[in-house]
Amino acid sequence: MYGQPDQDGHIPGTDPNLTLANAPTRMLFNGRLEHQPLAVKAGELVRIYFVHLGPGVSSVHVIGTILDQVFDGQEPVHGVQTWAVPAGSGAIFEFVVPAPGLFYFVDHDRLAYLPFGFVVSLDASAEE
Repeated sequence: MYGQPDQDGHIPGTDPNLTLANAPTRMLFNGRLEHQPLAVKAGELVRIYFVHLGPGVSSVHVIGTILDQVFDGQEPVHGVQTWAVPAGSGAIFEFVVPAPGLFYFVDHDRLAYLPFGFVVSLDASAEE
């Protein structure tokens, strides 16, 4: 989001200066501001449906693993570390996290916002 909340906590609109500077004030995951780790089992397939509103290009990467498949409306791409998603577009990312740990789902264009990155927490004992 490219705007500041008002006194009631609502963001009344997009700030064009923040948009032009590609300087979001908030990032959402599953439509929420909270970014709690997602627990998955070792070797379990993770599939992310990703939409990039823009501006610019979002360079998607999962730190510590490889994107096994990327679907962006063309033939699937296999075995890449980073994938560019243009403004107003989306993609599906599939990967398997190999070992316990935290694996950040980030946008290389917004590494300044790493604390807002999406986290997959791998727990070998995670329940389905």
